[in-house]
Amino acid sequence: MPDALDDPHHGRGAGLDAELLVDPLEVAYGEGVQFLQRDPLFSDEGPKVAALAARGVVFKVCENSLRAGTLVRGDLLPRVEVVPSGTLEIARLQREGYAYIRP
Repeated sequence: MPDALDDPHHGRGAGLDAELLVDPLEVAYGEGVQFLQRDPLFSDEGPKVAALAARGVVFKVCENSLRAGTLVRGDLLPRVEVVPSGTLEIARLQREGYAYIRP
């Protein structure tokens, strides 16, 4: 997942319609929640996440995955939203017109 953090707007300039990419967000679930932990022992992605969040990228984490990994909201980086189910959030977003792209 960290590769996706390098440039969430990577389609711009590649001949793709920028309208499709104006609201990038990431929904982390399963083991993917680890990269959004505050503790640098588990993830050193904090500065990238903060910079992207400042540019409007939204980060969401599955609460079920947090519980399965014995994590709590306080273990997450600032600006990370918690949703009850990552897969249901992805389905909801797809109904709203978002595309699911897995790196």
